[in-house]
Amino acid sequence: MEAATIILVSACLIGIDCNYKGENNLESWVLDLCNSYLVIPVCPEQLGGLTTPRLPSELKEGDGESIWEGKKGCVINSKGEEFTQQFIFGAKQIIKISRIFGIRHAIMKDKSPSCGVFNIFDGSFSGNIIEGMGVTVAGLYYEGINIFSQKQKEEFSRMFLY
Repeated sequence: MEAATIILVSACLIGIDCNYKGENNLESWVLDLCNSYLVIPVCPEQLGGLTTPRLPSELKEGDGESIWEGKKGCVINSKGEEFTQQFIFGAKQIIKISRIFGIRHAIMKDKSPSCGVFNIFDGSFSGNIIEGMGVTVAGLYYEGINIFSQKQKEEFSRMFLY
């Protein structure tokens, strides 16, 4: 019997109210994947011990990759409180889940300080977006997991449906 393809997804993308506002970022195409694949929803910020709702957080003076490598950067909320260790802890929990289930593919919420795939906010809380990845995505990247953003429906479809 062939093993089912397992896809890790940011929980907010399938309608779970776990984003910082206590809301979701539903993407119907991601939710529809539950009909064909084993989908494991995760929220690294919740697994890191943060509450929902919570103040918005951004990466400052670096991105998830530089934080993951221990080089520079931190995660702060809009009050200036630092939550870097919670974000790292949450990312490590996601990596454990990925290893347990043998996950090789993920769809994550771009612009998130945890799940950002290509872009993140710049740490100024002014809406400025820069290139970079979130803390969890950096960890998944180093694990060799194929990571898609919620904006990459076509790329995902080409890889899995054809």
